[in-house]
Amino acid sequence: MSKGSSSIVLNYHDSLLRTSDVRLLNDGRWLNDNLIGFMLEYYEYDKYEKYSKELLFINPSMVQLLKFSDEEFVTSLIECWDWDNRKLIFIPLNNNSSSTNSGGSHWSLLVINIGESKCYSFDSSRDINIESSQSLLQIINKALISKGYKDLKFVEGQCPQQINFSDCGVYVICIVDDICGRYARDTTDLKYLRDIKPDIKPQHAAEQRKHIKQLIQQLSVKKT
Repeated sequence: MSKGSSSIVLNYHDSLLRTSDVRLLNDGRWLNDNLIGFMLEYYEYDKYEKYSKELLFINPSMVQLLKFSDEEFVTSLIECWDWDNRKLIFIPLNNNSSSTNSGGSHWSLLVINIGESKCYSFDSSRDINIESSQSLLQIINKALISKGYKDLKFVEGQCPQQINFSDCGVYVICIVDDICGRYARDTTDLKYLRDIKPDIKPQHAAEQRKHIKQLIQQLSVKKT
C-alpha cells in the first residue's frame, strides 16, 4: 500500500478511514468492513442517536468474530447488547469463511426484531448469503436459549436486487437507513419488517456512494 493510500482521512468514534477505504466508494468497487462499520456508527451516534437505546448496530468486525466464537463468548456479548431493552438489531454479514483474514465476496443484512422473536434476512443478490445467515443465526439462537430466551425464527425479507457484483454493501447501508427511518416515524409498530420492500433502485446506489464521500468530507472538516 502506498503512503498516499494509507493516509488517514477520518477518525470517527471507533472508525478509522484511510484514503484506500474512500477510493472504494468509486463506482464498481466492493465496500469493505471499514466503510460499512463507519456508516453504522454514523447512524448510531448521529443520524439516529435519539434511538440509540432501542436500536443496536453490530460492527462487521464483531459479526465476523461471532461466526467463530463459542457459546460462552456469544452469551456474554448478548448480555452486553442489553437484549431486553432493544427493539431492532442490525447485523451486516458477508460470506467470508476465514477466521483470520478479512474478505468475502458478498454482503447481506440480518435484522433482529426482538419483540417478534424473528430474524429477517435482506439479500440484494437472491440467497447468496442464506447459508452464512442461517449458520450465524444458529450460533445466536444457541446462546439465547442458554439464557432462557426464545429462539429467533429466520424470515427472508423482501429485498431490492442489485444489477452488478459490487453494490451489495451499498444496499446494506441503504436498507439499514430505510428501516431506521421507518422506525423513527413509528416506534410502536415493527411488524412492517415482514411486509416492506425498501424502495432502492440501481441509481440510488451511485447516489449513496457520492453521499458517503460527502459525509466523510464534512465530518473530516469538523474534526480539524
